Amino acid sequence: MPERIQRSRARGWRMPENTTAVTRPGAYGNRFRVVHDVSGWWCMIDRQSGLLFPTERGARRQATLMFREEWAHGHEAQLAALRGRNVACFCRPPPDGVPDLEWCHGGVLLEIANA
Repeated sequence: MPERIQRSRARGWRMPENTTAVTRPGAYGNRFRVVHDVSGWWCMIDRQSGLLFPTERGARRQATLMFREEWAHGHEAQLAALRGRNVACFCRPPPDGVPDLEWCHGGVLLEIANA
C-alpha cells in the first residue's frame, strides 16, 4: 500500500523510488496553507481569505477538508498518475490519535488516488 513520506532538506536525503512530490507550488500542492498567527491562533489561508482556529489540528482539518472538496471531481488524470505511488510532502507526522487524512493533504491524495 502506498504511503506518505516526509520530505527533508537534509544533506544527502533522497526521495525513495516510486514516490511523487506533492508539495507547493507543484500540481498536487495544497493551496490552503496553515500558519501560526502572531496572536497565538492557527490560521487556514487560501488566496481570498483566512479562517482562525484555536488549535493546529482544527486548522489542518479544515485545510484537508477543503482540499478534498477541490480534488474530489475533475482531477482524474492527475490522480491516476498517483495510483500505486507513495507521495512526499514536508508535513510532519500527525500527533497520536489524529488520522493522516485530517493532518496532511498527502493523505487525502493517497486515499482518493487509490480508492
